[in-house]
Order: sequence, then structure tokens, then C-alpha cells
Amino acid sequence: MADLQEYYNYTDGIIFTFDPLSFKREYLREAPHEVFEIFHYMFTTIRGTGPSTQTDMPFAVVATKNDLVNPRLSDDGVRQFLIDNGEENFVMVVESLFKEVKYFAVTAHGTNCASSMKPVWWIAGHVDSKLTELILVE
Repeated sequence: MADLQEYYNYTDGIIFTFDPLSFKREYLREAPHEVFEIFHYMFTTIRGTGPSTQTDMPFAVVATKNDLVNPRLSDDGVRQFLIDNGEENFVMVVESLFKEVKYFAVTAHGTNCASSMKPVWWIAGHVDSKLTELILVE
């Protein structure tokens, strides 16, 4: 537990990923809200905060495999995708517990693979805006 405590004490942001294709399969292993509940319990326990404490830490919600989704998701469409697929409570809880929440649709393949860095650069911009100004990111 001590190792985890150190990790969360030096964390500048959270990237929460999910596979949008898993909603189309007959067997969804764990829904985003189930994974988030486990993460959030550990996060608040280790940080010594209450379960309803809001944090300033940026929280990126990332839909992966956007190259395989048809039609492809836009960053702005990820939130609505989650709501349309039964995860409205997850969206509401995340947005109530984290002051800064942003949604991303990314792919790690093909010509648009740079999109996978968008959530990282968004969090980096919160930590060191000068760094993100020096490095051209599209």
C-alpha cells in the first residue's frame, strides 16, 4: 500500500480509458462506472479524503480504438456516447468529483495516432503550460 500512496501523492492527472467497442459486444466485462468505483475508493483512501471530496486534479476520459468505431467519435461526442450507452451516472459522478474533466476520442493506429497524446498534453498543460507552448501539439 505504501507504493500506491507515493504514486497518488505525485500524480498530476488521471487518464481513464475505456473501449467503446465493448458496448457492442454481448459480454461487457466491467462497465466504466464499475472500474471507476474501484479506482475512486483507492484514490480517496490513499489520499485521505472523503468519497465526496472534489479535487482540482484534471481527469481525462478517453475512448480508445476510434479508428474502429463507426461512425468515429469526436472528442465532444465521447460524453454523449457514454450517456447513450447507460453510463450517465458515471459521467455525473466523475464531473461532480473532479473540477476539470475533458473527454477524448483517440486511436493508436494509422495517420491519426498522434491523437493518443491529446489527453497527456491536456494534463501536461495543467502542470506546466510553458512546456506545452514550446512544443507544437495538434
